[in-house]
Amino acid sequence: DIRVQRWSRRATELYGWEEHEVIGRSVSEWPFIHEADMARVGADVEGMLSGGASSAEIRNRNYHKDGRTLWCQWHNSVLRNADGQVLSMFSLVKDVSDEQFTIAALRDSQARFQSIFEQSAVGIVMIDAHGNWLMVNQRFREIVGYDAEELLQHSCEEITEVKDRAAEGVLRAKLVRGEIEDYSFEKRYRRRDGKPVWVSVYARRLEGSADSLEAVRLSLVVVDITERRRAEAEIRKLNTDLEGRVALRTGQLNDTVRNWAQRNQELRILGEMM
Repeated sequence: DIRVQRWSRRATELYGWEEHEVIGRSVSEWPFIHEADMARVGADVEGMLSGGASSAEIRNRNYHKDGRTLWCQWHNSVLRNADGQVLSMFSLVKDVSDEQFTIAALRDSQARFQSIFEQSAVGIVMIDAHGNWLMVNQRFREIVGYDAEELLQHSCEEITEVKDRAAEGVLRAKLVRGEIEDYSFEKRYRRRDGKPVWVSVYARRLEGSADSLEAVRLSLVVVDITERRRAEAEIRKLNTDLEGRVALRTGQLNDTVRNWAQRNQELRILGEMM
């Protein structure tokens, strides 16, 4: 009937109830199992008792006498008679609240990181020591025009403009070896549609020993600077045109000054002759 027959001193320390308060009672007859876990625990226990298994592990929430909730790991063993009928069930219990809360915190942290990662306004990438993609966010995929599966078919170097590969390769090799902590580099990616896109890359070494390249991870923050580079090129062109016009006008003025000087000289000589 799943009624308590024995209750250890450690059980009292763990849950707060004394042995006389629980002996003879079913675990469903006092506020012991968390309501949200009641159906699952009942199904697991019923499955063990009727299925012929000799033991099972269950992780669920239990209430302390003072109302606190504890996460507990139960290891249940069943004793049967020669006919297979259940005689008793022996349970060992461990408080795993700290572990469970840590897992929950990690899941929450991971979810928040994933949300920030995907919604970032800049491209964020993680690659291994060989330039293979490990993680890429939505913004980076938009910059290069590839989806995640397509990127896996290429390395970081393969979509980098050929003219920019060697220079960045030197910096990345130093970063992988731990000779530098980070680097910034402006280069061009070749988009999926074949068009170049100028980007500013900030790379940093996340983890791993230089003695074990397989463990090295690099993070890249990628910003599309195509418009800035286009504006800079336009400004350079305008400056060049302006310098050309200034040089031309200066030459014209110099010619005018020389002509006037020559004319004045001729007038002076003519005056002296008269």
